[in-house]
Amino acid sequence: MNKLDKQKLNKIFGTKTFDLLDKQKNELNDQINKFAQNNTFPSGISIQARIELFKKHLKELSEIRVDTYFEIIDKNILIHAELKKEIIDDLQNYINNYIKSRSNGLNSAMLSYGHNAGSSIITTQVASLNSILASVRTFAVDYLQQKIDIHNIDTQNSIKKKFLEEFEELEAHQNILISTIIEAHRSLPIGKRTEFLVTTDSSGTSMMHPSLPNNSLDVSTVDLKMLDSAEYIKIESNVNSNASFSFYPTSKGIKYYEYLKQNNIGTFQQIDNEVRNYLTNSNFPLIYPLAFAKWKEANNLLWQAENQINCSTIGHLCRESVQEFLDIIISKYNLANKYPDKAHTKNRFEGIINYNKGTLGKTLPKFIEAIADYWNCLIEIIQRQEHSGLKDGEELGFEDARRVVFHTAILFYEVNRIMK
Repeated sequence: MNKLDKQKLNKIFGTKTFDLLDKQKNELNDQINKFAQNNTFPSGISIQARIELFKKHLKELSEIRVDTYFEIIDKNILIHAELKKEIIDDLQNYINNYIKSRSNGLNSAMLSYGHNAGSSIITTQVASLNSILASVRTFAVDYLQQKIDIHNIDTQNSIKKKFLEEFEELEAHQNILISTIIEAHRSLPIGKRTEFLVTTDSSGTSMMHPSLPNNSLDVSTVDLKMLDSAEYIKIESNVNSNASFSFYPTSKGIKYYEYLKQNNIGTFQQIDNEVRNYLTNSNFPLIYPLAFAKWKEANNLLWQAENQINCSTIGHLCRESVQEFLDIIISKYNLANKYPDKAHTKNRFEGIINYNKGTLGKTLPKFIEAIADYWNCLIEIIQRQEHSGLKDGEELGFEDARRVVFHTAILFYEVNRIMK
């Protein structure tokens, strides 16, 4: 997306536009213009009075503009990183245009009252105006960030409330269990999937499935029966004398699992959470908006019902995400002329490493070199994922897609922190 404007918001979010903002802006402009016409410049005090009025005016306009965003954006739509950047850019452009227009207006007014172009008083007062109005820009962006956070929390709570009207929420350890079941189920190709067998003997109860570590996992029958009562799995009597019963995950259970993963509900691996939260909640989305947007799309697709098309799409998105990530760093170090081809990710990453070797001390370069090997391996599995494993004659499943998405995030996490 390019610049956020009325037409785009109208297209994305519905029929509302910035009409309210325009009306209030015009009213405020009438007030400010009357003041500008009647105010003279006999002393520095009147200039400062004008600057203070500009500050008050811009603060009011900024608050109105921010509030208007949230009149337009549907309450049930989460403001993701790419849209957040668009809104912040729009607000900053709006404020910058205001600052520019008022600076030019103040400069012209002072010239009309006999001050010389480029004189120290003009330079000083315009610089003072710019500084004061720039402080309003900081306030406005902070105000917008707070409104976005509140909006997203309210939206997530609304989504959860609506979801739990249909789905039963489990305890934390049961969330882990249903996640383990769904991931084991999806790790097998669709045509080779099989039911889970549950056995009980003197040592306890075990759940058996070919995708589980060592083909089995200790479980509680109470938890399995709870999943069955919630209709997340379907327990069936088993004719196999070696098993107490069998079960398989239901479509409702898969939807519940997708909700857990997409909304970070429940207890998952700490490292996984830290990396994903870092990419989502830090300034990473603002610095690398396209890279984050493509990785986020791949991550969301990962938790949806899978097929070979989705597996290929995930690989394609991660490949583009890596390209966009490196492109920002290449531009940062002015290496675009030396490494112009965005598709040559291996060469570009090696160029970035070589450029930074002198600033990383004695130990980090060795770690970075290891990361370079790691990066090259990642590129290979991303390419394998994008082509659905066809070149290697392999059928890809959920675990392959998960590996690509997660390790792309790991490398973003490490490289971004090191390059700081």
